[in-house]
Amino acid sequence: MKNKIKSMTAIGLVVAVAAAAIIFFAPVQSEQTLAQLAQAADAPTISVSGTGSITARPDIATITLGVETRHANAQNAIEQNNTAMSNVLAAILATGISEDDIATRNFSLHQNFNWSAVGTRINDGYSVSNTLSITVRNLDNVGEVIGTAVNAGANISHGIQFSIEDSSALYLQALAIAVRDAAAKADAIAGALGSSIDVVMSVTETNTWAAPTSWGDFDMGLVASEAADGARMHVPIQAADLTITARVNVIYALSR
Repeated sequence: MKNKIKSMTAIGLVVAVAAAAIIFFAPVQSEQTLAQLAQAADAPTISVSGTGSITARPDIATITLGVETRHANAQNAIEQNNTAMSNVLAAILATGISEDDIATRNFSLHQNFNWSAVGTRINDGYSVSNTLSITVRNLDNVGEVIGTAVNAGANISHGIQFSIEDSSALYLQALAIAVRDAAAKADAIAGALGSSIDVVMSVTETNTWAAPTSWGDFDMGLVASEAADGARMHVPIQAADLTITARVNVIYALSR
């Protein structure tokens, strides 16, 4: 029984010593860090900027095109436009584009006017415009979608936007490159001053992140004239690479 009591006492002593060690040593690392920063606060500093870029191919295209109709009567202009747009929609869907990737971009009805020889304003009928935004997820199909839409009656265009659907991971890579670029500059400056960098005092992401895009266009009149010569046509489209750029500003303390 006495041996058991001694054993339990020994275990309790070990636990107490371990707990005391944890309490005593736990703040050491944080105290060292605080002391290091406090010392650096009085040291000379340098501020450098870093830039990082990643180049990638776009993986989606957004085509904006539609139908414009004119008629002396507003109702007839709308009806003609509705018929033509229904044909365009059906043709685009037949290429394999999902309904979820097609959206109305703009619809407008306005009255047209002309001027007589004596300066009198003359009613010249009505124009109706209906444009669609079409997301193409296979860039090899962009030309086919445009040609198919024109064959079906599309006669207005607002160009093509190329982009990367999810470029956030690429931006983080560019951000890491920017930080390394800033460190390399700081090392070079500190070395030229006969010193070296000690600790980072602050890091600031200096640019506003925006997904990269590029724009293209095509001659709707030329496409329409070529479409008239054949039942099926493809518009040659070549997407350029996109560049994702990140910028940071870093302040380093110099070692004494």
